[in-house]
Amino acid sequence: KDKEAKILDICQKYGYEQNIVGKAMAMQKKEHVVAVVINPESRNSFSAQVYHGVQAIESELTDYNITFEYHDLHENTLDEQLTILQKLETSGLSGLIIKPIDSPMVRLHLDRLAAQGVPVVLCTSDLNSVNKLCFVGQDHYQDGRLMANALSKFMREPPSILMVVGSFQTQARRARVDGFLSYMQEQKRAFNVCDICEVSKQWEASYQKILSALQTHKDANALYINITEIEPCLDALETYGQFNGLRFCFGQRKKIGPLIMDGKIDFAIEEFPFQHGYRSGDVIFKYLLNHEIPSRSSCVFRGNILLEENSSDPK
Repeated sequence: KDKEAKILDICQKYGYEQNIVGKAMAMQKKEHVVAVVINPESRNSFSAQVYHGVQAIESELTDYNITFEYHDLHENTLDEQLTILQKLETSGLSGLIIKPIDSPMVRLHLDRLAAQGVPVVLCTSDLNSVNKLCFVGQDHYQDGRLMANALSKFMREPPSILMVVGSFQTQARRARVDGFLSYMQEQKRAFNVCDICEVSKQWEASYQKILSALQTHKDANALYINITEIEPCLDALETYGQFNGLRFCFGQRKKIGPLIMDGKIDFAIEEFPFQHGYRSGDVIFKYLLNHEIPSRSSCVFRGNILLEENSSDPK
């Protein structure tokens, strides 16, 4: 009876009709396994928030006999992801949430799962030409344009931009750079990209490469930062000690807000990783319940410009 009451509460919350309530009750009689293939929460602050978002929606769905089966991407390599996907193809999944690596082989495995009737949700990173239920994450291209829009308002002189980015193997980073450059080119204002410094996941290697780029491009007056963890870049800036231009990045308010307040970052485009994880599980549940197809607007998040006045984490 307690479970039925909880199910009724959730159905009323979403405004479902009586026949959906019956379907919800029926879901209790069958086990549903949703595979979650994302970075472990220990990877970095962004990954931790995505993970916590998935766990939050999982805790709300315990009465529906839905099990979330986690396959953490500890190495985050193509071989690791392909090995996981090969096993999942024969495991009788009810759904898949995955942060995909941009590879033809990954696309092939995802399409095979979709052909089996498995709803596939791409979380935080999108892939084109894949049979998916939806993508849940940032509007990376638009976020890049917003970043360039903000830069053009803050700088009157022609910017000479040093771009520090993580691996371009992730479509999200490519989309942000494309969006940023498309806006800058449309403005017909003079600007220069003095270098695109692509860094690895290793702290020391990233630090050294960024420091070398700063020392090489002394004329840079704008620093575009799109790396998973910003600390190697901040440490390189401190060691260099001569960069007086604007510093801007992408990130979640809880992590980036204090850096803006301390003057280490001038502005940022906000990300919403907790919502990425939570919404991914939510759309899987609604699809299993009633084959509901989510709208793009309900799954894709647009960033906000973070400055001192709005960068504190709301309690």
